[in-house]
Amino acid sequence: MQAFAAEPALTSGLLTPVFSARDGYQPAAVTPLQDNPLLNAFLPDRWCYRPKRPGYISPAGFREAGLPDFRGLGWEEFLWRGAPFAVHVRGELQRGPAGGVEDDAVGRGLDAVLRRLGQPPLDPLGAAVGGGSA
Repeated sequence: MQAFAAEPALTSGLLTPVFSARDGYQPAAVTPLQDNPLLNAFLPDRWCYRPKRPGYISPAGFREAGLPDFRGLGWEEFLWRGAPFAVHVRGELQRGPAGGVEDDAVGRGLDAVLRRLGQPPLDPLGAAVGGGSA
């Protein structure tokens, strides 16, 4: 690890998570007291559920960039340098595979992203979306 840190040609960065009040996601481990706006005004950033630092999170995600709304499926979206970059398929055990989202909804969303990038759609048999078998 230190060999990479000493190499000036190698840089690193962080993805920006997309989060807004419309998402409404709050893990069970976060109490209402931890997310209290009045209390958070006095607490240091590291103790707050939602970071207060400007630019740490973005309220605008894939939908605002003209792409499918993956947050609407209950997933997490991430930006890289202000542009849509990645999604995390968030699904708890009780919600089932892919967070309880139908495979065709996943395929439609991914196909829309691929079209925007000038790429062909996924395999129509669904092999790339988990519906096919080898």
